[in-house]
Amino acid sequence: MDRHQHAAGGVMIDYFGHQAVLDELHALLHSTTYLHPDEQKAQARSLEALASDGDLARLGALTDHLLAHAVSDGAELAMLEQAAALWRDGLQVYDDVGTARAALESSLTDP
Repeated sequence: MDRHQHAAGGVMIDYFGHQAVLDELHALLHSTTYLHPDEQKAQARSLEALASDGDLARLGALTDHLLAHAVSDGAELAMLEQAAALWRDGLQVYDDVGTARAALESSLTDP
């Protein structure tokens, strides 16, 4: 295993750890009872933000990784670019399969 593969494995463990902490904090925020009205309002705003923008919270939980690798040798950026390209290719395959499926279903219902 080379240095980049090892680093990528560590990042994945960190990724899951960060997400687990975010989930735990969300559960704790949801289950905690606050007595002070300002704290209750802050809790309600935070829970609403997590409900409406949970993906942004997940992205924010990973910001430290983005900042830590911002001045790297470019290996992490190359991996992100490769992952983005694979994601785009996967979406295209998904769309193609959906189109083929729709055509097949149409031909079965109206030969």
